[in-house]
Amino acid sequence: VMKTSVEVKPQQWLKIALRTSSGQHVPTEVLLKTENEKCDMVELEVLSMDSKTPQGAVVLETDGEGGAVLSIPETAEISGDSRFIVTGLIPEKFHVHAETGGGDFE
Repeated sequence: VMKTSVEVKPQQWLKIALRTSSGQHVPTEVLLKTENEKCDMVELEVLSMDSKTPQGAVVLETDGEGGAVLSIPETAEISGDSRFIVTGLIPEKFHVHAETGGGDFE
């Protein structure tokens, strides 16, 4: 399980786009909850369902505009049968764009 967080600004975007280096979507189940006290942090846990997936294969970064992006770096070695579960906490007034590759989103 990888735990990661990044500071954000209210009413921005969390973009989740987990793809292999060849551009194939990686099936991802996304389960997010919201909080309305601080509203300045995205906190995620990423669980790989594939024991071969290396540590650090998924990265959470700021988008430079107060939002955040969860992605797989092009240099990461991800197999075609990988699958992830992303859980976490986001600000209440925050937008989410998720490419789940057929996984669930709640």
